[in-house]
Amino acid sequence: MATRTTLPRRKRTVAPRRVRTAAAVGAAAARAVDRVLSSEEALALLLRRLEAAGWHIEREPEATERRGAAAHLTPPARAR
Repeated sequence: MATRTTLPRRKRTVAPRRVRTAAAVGAAAARAVDRVLSSEEALALLLRRLEAAGWHIEREPEATERRGAAAHLTPPARAR
């Protein structure tokens, strides 16, 4: 029987469309975050939805300045 010579496998490169898709998805996500954080109503809706999903959100007292206010998120028990 004749033996077959094996050729070394070529490394596959990432398909250009994957790179374009990942960049587009990243840009869309960044725009969505900017849109949510720039609107107090949208941010309030996001916080309500997170709380409804089981997240615990610790807010700073309202008397503090808005720019310095921070919120600490605790994931739901099922995600820990």
